Amino acid sequence: MSDEYKPDSWDPADEDWEQLFPSTEAKGELNPPPNKPPTAVGSEASEPEPRPPRPERGWGSPRRSNVPRAVAEAVDAVLDILDSIGDTVRAWGTRGA
Repeated sequence: MSDEYKPDSWDPADEDWEQLFPSTEAKGELNPPPNKPPTAVGSEASEPEPRPPRPERGWGSPRRSNVPRAVAEAVDAVLDILDSIGDTVRAWGTRGA
């Protein structure tokens, strides 16, 4: 029971500090790491597989989807409706004059 660790009874003088923390070297050289990691001996790097060719597109035919066309048609329809409402309001305003 006396060998059991008790936080209140810990004494730093009892520790072997040389075992816990080895001494540092007085003069150590500071060398930067190499620019490239070393290559494994005996391994040969193979060329990467070529990418599949891309489909060619002409300058005059950019890729388009139907979404912008649908949005343009929706905006055109909304503007037509607003134009009709404006014509109706104008007609009512000129009727009373």
